[in-house]
Amino acid sequence: MGISLVPWGPLASGFLSGKYRRENGRIVGSGRVFDMKDSGNPTLEKFAKRERNWAVLDALLAAAQELGRTPTEVALAWVMSRPQVTSVLLGATRKDQLELNLRAVGLELPAEIERRLTEASRPESNELDHFFEPTLQEMVHGRVRVRRGVA
Repeated sequence: MGISLVPWGPLASGFLSGKYRRENGRIVGSGRVFDMKDSGNPTLEKFAKRERNWAVLDALLAAAQELGRTPTEVALAWVMSRPQVTSVLLGATRKDQLELNLRAVGLELPAEIERRLTEASRPESNELDHFFEPTLQEMVHGRVRVRRGVA
């Protein structure tokens, strides 16, 4: 189909940079988003309130440690490795952040790490997913199997 994606904010406002942690049920860290957490700005809370997001961060931190790279580099390398992604819009606010972001260019993740990150970040199922399961698709397409053609 020729459709591509250009993700905006791939580090989730710094959440995936590894600078935020949970300690005794509280979010700790530093940075612009953390400094604004009590101002009514919901950015950090939006990412921190879901346990699944912490599981994604844990998988990312483990991969970064295994590779000897930063979570920022690994997260951006993973996003850029997605076949549908043609570019990434970064949100660096300082020169050192931009330089760190750019170190992800050319970083090729081992297949096993890419698989683990893909699995950890796989979207959760919702009530509409059954429309795309084989049984309902057979009903929609009159029991004819529809597959994407080769371009």
